[in-house]
Amino acid sequence: ALDNLGNKRLESLVLTGSSAGAIGVQIWARRLLESFDFDAAAVISDSFAGIFPDGVQGRVQEEGGLCETGLLHKKFDFVCKDGALVIADVYEDAMEAFPD
Repeated sequence: ALDNLGNKRLESLVLTGSSAGAIGVQIWARRLLESFDFDAAAVISDSFAGIFPDGVQGRVQEEGGLCETGLLHKKFDFVCKDGALVIADVYEDAMEAFPD
């Protein structure tokens, strides 16, 4: 998408995901918001409850290779590799970095 747009500023950027895509949009949100130049943006994550038994969500992310993708902000390196990453924390971080 960046190659197709060049250096154009977007009036709006909307990122959405539902069901399993809701997990993806939460993980990708910060990276995409950092990558594009825009006037307004919205991230919509629909239909992912994020309910796991204690300790399972972090292990799934770590064993699934998320820690090595480069998608996470560096502050999540240790917690991800420790198997303790919670997707809601990643999403909250993106929203704090882009509050408007």
